[in-house]
Amino acid sequence: MTSKSIFIVGSSGHGRSVLDVVRRHYTDSEIFFFDDFKIKNSIQYGIKVLGPIEEISEAYKKYGAIGVIIAIGNNWDRYLVYRKVKKYPEANFISAVHPSADIGNDVIINHGTVIMPGAVIGPGVHIGSHCIINSHATVEHDCILDDFSHIAPGAVLAGNVRLGLKSYVGLGAKIIEKRNIGSNAVIGAGAVVLSDIQNDMIAYGVPAKEIRQKKSDEKYF
Repeated sequence: MTSKSIFIVGSSGHGRSVLDVVRRHYTDSEIFFFDDFKIKNSIQYGIKVLGPIEEISEAYKKYGAIGVIIAIGNNWDRYLVYRKVKKYPEANFISAVHPSADIGNDVIINHGTVIMPGAVIGPGVHIGSHCIINSHATVEHDCILDDFSHIAPGAVLAGNVRLGLKSYVGLGAKIIEKRNIGSNAVIGAGAVVLSDIQNDMIAYGVPAKEIRQKKSDEKYF
């Protein structure tokens, strides 16, 4: 048994990306997957799938672990998986930051968050729990990202942007400074946001317009 083991929940494509970050952040740790939809003891990307989430407690007894990271890209699904995992008192959520990410001074990164290669995080940024800052995304100074939000590859948030709970900013989208993006909102790929976006709205275009209301569990990628 090693106390340096890390459990990744989710072994799909996003799980593969998280695996790469975890390997580079925790260089001396043994890594295992958990996945409700994969065969127990199968191998994904060279990593053993120990079983479904319900077997986490037993795995802690056998392997020990320094923590768990949920590798689910969709915000709503990641939240639902979090609710399942948190039922097990052993589960300690940890964050992971790729070494190529540029992290400014006075940045707060809460547990469960993953920051991908090439991301730039400016000074004074506050990132909530279980967020995803994807590859080459930019979050400028003093932004606030609420829990379970996701910034897709190449997206840019200017300074003092507020991103709501479970909100998503699509590929290459841009948000100008001091704008508020509501909870459970979706900013489409390539959009340019010049005004605030309300809760539960899907917005896209240049400039971005609120198109329609989004359901809490609606899939958007």
